[in-house]
Amino acid sequence: MTIEYFAEYLPRLKTTSIQINIPKEDIKTFKINNDSIILNSKILIKLPKIIDCFKIKETISKIGNNETNIRIQNLNNLEILIKDSSEFFLQDQYQWNIKNFQKDKFDYNEIKCNKCKKKLIELNEIKIFLPMPSELWYEMLDFWHCNKPNINNENDKNIGLLKKFNQLKPNFKNIIIGSYYFLINPEDWVDNILIDDSSSKELKCLNCNEIIGEFDENIGNFKILKWKLNLDNEEFKSYSFITLKIIEEMNFTGNRIFNLINEINGKIDKKFQIWCFGLGINIKLNKIGFLNNCLKIMYKESNDKIKNDILIEYDKPFKDFLNLIIMINK
Repeated sequence: MTIEYFAEYLPRLKTTSIQINIPKEDIKTFKINNDSIILNSKILIKLPKIIDCFKIKETISKIGNNETNIRIQNLNNLEILIKDSSEFFLQDQYQWNIKNFQKDKFDYNEIKCNKCKKKLIELNEIKIFLPMPSELWYEMLDFWHCNKPNINNENDKNIGLLKKFNQLKPNFKNIIIGSYYFLINPEDWVDNILIDDSSSKELKCLNCNEIIGEFDENIGNFKILKWKLNLDNEEFKSYSFITLKIIEEMNFTGNRIFNLINEINGKIDKKFQIWCFGLGINIKLNKIGFLNNCLKIMYKESNDKIKNDILIEYDKPFKDFLNLIIMINK
């Protein structure tokens, strides 16, 4: 008999839940170690989080005819949930975040094009790294200052000050770090990055002509997409872009149900409805292994009309995300 199981740690409930394809009546013995459980003295199940064996409550329940659910609750009241919000996740839980670029303690040396591995940016040349304040920074401007300057005519002296308020542009040799991109000042890196004027202002690697981002004409920033880059031979997982977009929408709107739409050249290619109901979950799958800090969703192909659409204009991250959830749910 092939043993299949799914184990997840639910941080808000301080509970580990294991679902296994063994009938409850066939489980004769049950032993908990710190990082695993042993059934019938021979079936080893690795857990996604270490358990304090002295302060637990366990429950074994029957699910159907051939499956069993085992729940192990940690009763240690001293455990405090610090990483318990989508806002916290968007600050420094994503790949290549501000913590990786602390002063005098860089985790990486250079940013390269992921296709040709040509150096784009030498990180020791950067004077300051800054985290992106919020993806809704422009919409939040009115809440960040109380005396926004008024413009009466085109020669008003407040024009320059208003532009400063309305633009989020890095200073000389600065980088603003977003969840799935870097914002840089074009004047700093013209030797390695070019603007394709024949297209919709796409950014390309000067060496191999690979598209690596886009040029913001309104503000004048280079927006470089992380999955197009390579930092010291480390690649950014492109499907993370979709996950981060979902978490952003959860954080900004308070909604949990969305239509995830892959839009190519203004036309809908694929459309899924997703329901989000878990963030920061650690899981263990016997076929895949450990996955940490996960977003738990239900999904289906659907043409149902709901108000909350997430448009994905990048094809590769959408396909990689779809392949990932299909693989996990096999």
